[in-house]
Amino acid sequence: MQNSNSFSKAIFNSVSYTFAVLFILIFGSFVFIHYYQEGWKYSYETSATAAFIYLFLGLFLWISLLFTFAKKSLLNLLRHKRHLSQVIQRGKRLRGEIKSCSIIREIKNYEMLSIDVEFNNLVGSTVQKNFQFLDIKPEEKRYKVGKAIALMVDEDVDNPLITLEEARIIWDYKYIRNAILTLLLLIIAPSALLIVGYAIESQGQGWRYLSFFHPFILVAILAWLLFLILQFISLVTRPKQLSEKLLLYGKTALAKIVPGQTINFDIAQSSILQVTVAFEYKGKIVHAELKKFSTMSGMQDLVAGKEVKIIYDQQDPTKIELYGNQ
Repeated sequence: MQNSNSFSKAIFNSVSYTFAVLFILIFGSFVFIHYYQEGWKYSYETSATAAFIYLFLGLFLWISLLFTFAKKSLLNLLRHKRHLSQVIQRGKRLRGEIKSCSIIREIKNYEMLSIDVEFNNLVGSTVQKNFQFLDIKPEEKRYKVGKAIALMVDEDVDNPLITLEEARIIWDYKYIRNAILTLLLLIIAPSALLIVGYAIESQGQGWRYLSFFHPFILVAILAWLLFLILQFISLVTRPKQLSEKLLLYGKTALAKIVPGQTINFDIAQSSILQVTVAFEYKGKIVHAELKKFSTMSGMQDLVAGKEVKIIYDQQDPTKIELYGNQ
């Protein structure tokens, strides 16, 4: 089997592809406009000081975008792979039970599975975690409901991790290829703008042809905005999952939604719902804020007086998350 952060990688793979396509369109459009409109050509009104400011601003924008993208893609992948390998080799072993198993899709002779595993966490609470992975031996039917399965966990409170003991980590070459091609695009595009622009536009005036509206500056700003927008969309549309820390160290409890205002932030016909819940903790009633990303049709799920299951941090019981399919 292949164990990895499948959904997160799929999301970023989609972001990477969308970013690359839109970036090419933006880059091509602004370069075409710049070099085919006479009013934008060969303006040397910029002072030498301002020209160097524009040059370093452009370099900063392009280099920071390049490193940010590299960190979000390849560096995070390497870090996650190394962490998983360490946990599988030296982590603490827990026993779990498969509560559900479904096929997400079939890939050649393999199956992409989604399983929910129930287990007792490190403080004795019964919790569930979803795993998505590629099963390379689907004919063996190893993940039947009710079957015992071993988990490996990293007990580090600051960076906990839960994985399957039998997981084998392999490279996702499609993901790596898309990330590398996008990184190359972010290297070639500004380099070409500098080299070709200097050769055609400088006319012996150095960098004075640069301005805020030159593609070297403007495309970099638009590329940053595009990247941030796509990151935000991927963040708010990905399925909400419990944090590993709460899964390993949290306690479950029933909480009641108390009367109060629900704050709705509309995001593409969806909302972030925020309500106040009350539950008992060490003989006292604790009030905490609960947030849930929901479709408009699911807004009526969180109403005053309704009981919901939560999981809370024992060190700070005001830190809670909704638990279960509610």
